Amino acid sequence: MQGVIKHMIITKERHTIIFFDIRNFSEHRSRLADKGRASLLTEFVKDVLNGAVDLLNARKEQFEMDPKPILNHTGDGFMLIVRGRKNPLLGLLWLSEFRRFVSSRIKSYERSICGLFTGTPPKKLDFGIGGHCGLALPFEFKDFEGVDKRVGFIGSALNIASHVEQCTKDHVQKIITTDKLLDAVRQSVTLSGRKRINSFIVSLGRHRIRGFDKPIKLFGFTSGFHQAWKED
Repeated sequence: MQGVIKHMIITKERHTIIFFDIRNFSEHRSRLADKGRASLLTEFVKDVLNGAVDLLNARKEQFEMDPKPILNHTGDGFMLIVRGRKNPLLGLLWLSEFRRFVSSRIKSYERSICGLFTGTPPKKLDFGIGGHCGLALPFEFKDFEGVDKRVGFIGSALNIASHVEQCTKDHVQKIITTDKLLDAVRQSVTLSGRKRINSFIVSLGRHRIRGFDKPIKLFGFTSGFHQAWKED
């Protein structure tokens, strides 16, 4: 963990920061627990987390992931920090692949609970994802006896990414990114690559983010980018 802090403070690298949230999670947890089947939701969450890691690991040879990505589970979602070479492009490709993956897993989960509820079933699970690019600054804090110090992350970029994810509740797009993330991706690709990226985004205008004075440009990210992308 000391190496993590040393690297991030010295280089001041900007990272791709992603927040993922499962919608209607609490209702599902409560109602499944009443039937003694809460483990079905636990397995779904484990599957989603493992899939998030597997999708990034699958691109190890294409992208240098040094330092490694960081994923922190947040109960009904997670925070992902993508680092290393061309991390904004890697983050955008991951967002596209993960959308398809989690949509498929939600359908499988819904099939697994089909028939458990008579009358009114719980609302269907859904999800929202927010992406941003900026600094994620590490800090150490105490852990319990016998365990090394833990590392947390803080910074305005994390707060922005979290609020951007919340904006998905007000739009049809399940993935929303900031202009900073898209600009960072464009800077790492050719002109034809930039045009290809532009065909997968929808302008949502400027949004006021709680706690920040200036409005931020947001864009919806449509599906299929990872299938259409190729390096020139």
